[in-house]
Amino acid sequence: MKIDKDCSKVLNINRLIAIFFVVVLHSTPSVTEKNILSYSSLDWICSFLRCTILHVPVYVFFFISGYLTFRRRRLFIDNITNKGKTLLVPYLLWNTIWIFVFAICSFFLNNSQIHAPNFPPITDWTIRNLFDAYFGYGNISREPFLYPFWFLRDLIVLNLFVVPLQYFIYKFPIFISLCSIVLLFFNPNLGIIGANSISLFVLGGVFSSLNLQISCFKKIPFWISLLSFATSGLVELFLPNIRIFTLITTFIGVLFFFKSSWLILSSRFCGFMLSLVPYCFMIYATHEYLLSFLKLCIDLINPLINQSFVVRIFILPIVVVLLCILAGITLAKFFPSFFKILTGGR
Repeated sequence: MKIDKDCSKVLNINRLIAIFFVVVLHSTPSVTEKNILSYSSLDWICSFLRCTILHVPVYVFFFISGYLTFRRRRLFIDNITNKGKTLLVPYLLWNTIWIFVFAICSFFLNNSQIHAPNFPPITDWTIRNLFDAYFGYGNISREPFLYPFWFLRDLIVLNLFVVPLQYFIYKFPIFISLCSIVLLFFNPNLGIIGANSISLFVLGGVFSSLNLQISCFKKIPFWISLLSFATSGLVELFLPNIRIFTLITTFIGVLFFFKSSWLILSSRFCGFMLSLVPYCFMIYATHEYLLSFLKLCIDLINPLINQSFVVRIFILPIVVVLLCILAGITLAKFFPSFFKILTGGR
């Protein structure tokens, strides 16, 4: 299936929007209060954001990945060779870079404070810790050293099974869709990979195998997608333990992201946003620990600043994204070959 020029632009805009909200998600404070009636105004806003627009980006990425992967039938060797360059090499390289950065920092700063989540200080590592740093299956959260890369790790695993998956997707699209929805609903612990990862990847593949164009999202009125998304998010906020509402919010959220991207395509911001798309992977690979570093610096200056809603939700994510883009532009200009390797040729 061929993707027309406008659909390709919408996919790219969607990626940029999604990665920005991933940064916002990692900057947004978690709500520790259990009783929803005791929430402060900040707790309400953060919880609502986490139930809606911050809940969806990863699902959008898996859906897009499945949609692009299954738009044509693939041979195992060709697919593995291609994904090795675009996924595996950046995955290994960025984890190695951040491990090296943490190792250097541990020699100059307090060793007990320089460690990634779910990992001990590097000077205390064992061979098992090194294995977990790259694969993430040994720690409780199942995350690699650069923990946002769990998405990339799951995508690598999924691509090992593209050939059998494409057989079922093309042969039994309706049945495999129902299986994916059931898997998403029950969300069982599969150990090696997340159930949510499989479900959205497969659903994106089914969408592609049926020759459905993402232009179909364009026909949905924006106000309907917005109102539906906000309503489902509020229901999920008040009834957080009912899985069906999470499922509904996920599907409506993916729809909302695509509809928003179509609106941006026809706006004056389209050209500017498309010019930033080549740096999406750079934002993805560098934002988390840069965000942590800036939070640490703010704490040293004035801890109260880090508690500011405006700083955590707006200013900090924007600053981090701009710094990541600036780093990407610099690398692309002076070290284009290295930049291409770091971003998997994106």
